Amino acid sequence: MYSYIYRFIQNLISFLLLKKNFQNSLQAFLDKNNLDEIHDIGCSDGILASKLDLKNIKYFGYDIDYININKAKEKFKNKKNIKFFNRSIDQINIKNKKKKLFLLIGVFHHLNDTQISSFLKKINSKDKVIAFDGFYHKNQNFISIFLKKMDRGKYIRTYEGYKEILPTFKLTKKISYYLRFYSHLLSTKNIDKENLKFF
Repeated sequence: MYSYIYRFIQNLISFLLLKKNFQNSLQAFLDKNNLDEIHDIGCSDGILASKLDLKNIKYFGYDIDYININKAKEKFKNKKNIKFFNRSIDQINIKNKKKKLFLLIGVFHHLNDTQISSFLKKINSKDKVIAFDGFYHKNQNFISIFLKKMDRGKYIRTYEGYKEILPTFKLTKKISYYLRFYSHLLSTKNIDKENLKFF
C-alpha cells in the first residue's frame, strides 16, 4: 500500500513542479549513442522502460521490490529484449564487453558508501554510468529541503559527500532545472562533454 501512496505523491510532485523532462533528455542521448545494453538499477515497475524507445537495445531492470518487478514482467512479457530481475545492487555483477549504460535514477541516496564502492568496483572501466539524486547545499529553499526530508532515502549527501564517494565521476548541479524549487545532482562516468549537453 505504501508504494502506491508513494508513487501517487511522486507523480503529484512531478505534475506540480516538473520543469524539464529527464526521460526526454535520456532518449535524446540514447538516439545519439549506439549502446548494446541498458542496466536500470532501481527500475521499480518499469516506469522508465515504458517511456523510452528500446526496440534496438537490450534493457535489464533490477529492483528489490518483488511486487513491482512482477508488475514489470507482466507489462513487458511480450518484449524479448526487455528483462526484469528481483535483485539488490549488491547482487548485480555484469561482466561482458558490450557497450553498456548503467542508470541509477534516485538510487545512490538509498545506498551507504560501502554499497556504492562495492558496485563501482564490479563494473567495467569503460561502462557508461548516469546517476541522478537529490543533494543538500547552501542557500537551499524550504521546499527543496522539505521534499528531501520526506524522501525514503537515508543517504542524501552534499556535493562534497557525493564527490568523495564518486571520485571518478563528473558531478553537475541541476538546481531548479528538472523540478522547480528542487536540487538534483547529475553524476556521470564516461559521458563526454558533448553528450552531457543532452542533460
